[in-house]
Amino acid sequence: MHFEILVVGLIFVSITLCVDERWEEWGEWSPCPVTCGRAPRVRHRNCTLSESKKTCPEEGRQNIGECDKGPCPVDGKWSHWSAYRPCTVTCGQGKRVRTRKCNNPPAAHGGQGCNGQSTETTTCSRGDCPIHGKWSTWSGWSECSVTCDQGIHERSRKCNNPPPSLKGKDCEGIKFQTGICVLPRRCPIEGRWSQWSEWGLCTTSDCNKKIGYWVRSRLCNNPLPMFEGKMCKGQFVDKSGACFDPENCSSRL
Repeated sequence: MHFEILVVGLIFVSITLCVDERWEEWGEWSPCPVTCGRAPRVRHRNCTLSESKKTCPEEGRQNIGECDKGPCPVDGKWSHWSAYRPCTVTCGQGKRVRTRKCNNPPAAHGGQGCNGQSTETTTCSRGDCPIHGKWSTWSGWSECSVTCDQGIHERSRKCNNPPPSLKGKDCEGIKFQTGICVLPRRCPIEGRWSQWSEWGLCTTSDCNKKIGYWVRSRLCNNPLPMFEGKMCKGQFVDKSGACFDPENCSSRL
C-alpha cells in the first residue's frame, strides 16, 4: 500500500491511495550479537508485487529492534592510594601504612575483584630511642663475715645490661643486698666467772691452831665454757685475812 500526499498552496490537499504491493509476515529476529548488555538486532520480510510494480521499497523490508541480555559483569578497579598514616613509633624504626579500596568501580554482576593488596607498608625512622638501664644478674654471695655460727654476707649487681644512654633512665632498686649466713661450726664459748658469793663464817681446817679464814667462792658459769671454749682463769675460792675462834671448831667443844 503506497501513500502520496500532494500539497497545493495553502488551501488544497489531495491524497492518492495506491495498492501496488502486499507484505508478508516478519521473519525471526536475528541472534543477539552480545552475551550481556543491550544491542541492536534485525528481522526481515518479503512482499508480493502487483503487475504495475517491479520492486518493493527497501525501507519496508527490514525492522531494527533491541535485545537485552542483562547487565554485564563489572570488574573492580582500585581507587587511588590514601596518604600514609603516622609512623607507629615516636623513636627508632617503625612502620607507616597506606590503604586503597576496590571501588573505582566496585566489582558487580559477577565481575572479578581487584588484584593486589589493599594495604602497603613502608618503614619510617624517628631517631634513636632513649636506652633505659637494666640490672645485670646478682653476683655470688661474699664470704660470711664470721667463721662460726651466724654472720652476714652480701652480693651486688650493676646497671649495665644495658647501661643507660641517650637520656635513658637509670636502674631502679638496690645495688647491694645483705643476707644472713649460718655456718655449721659452733663458735667456742669461753667460760666467765659469776659474782663472788658473800663472805662465809670464820673457818679453819686445823682447830688446834684456833686461827681461821673468811672464805668466799664463785663459779665459772656465766656462761659455762662450751664448744671447746676455755675455762675461766683464776681461783674458785678466795680467802681473806686471819680470824680467830673459827666457827667450825666451836661446835666440837
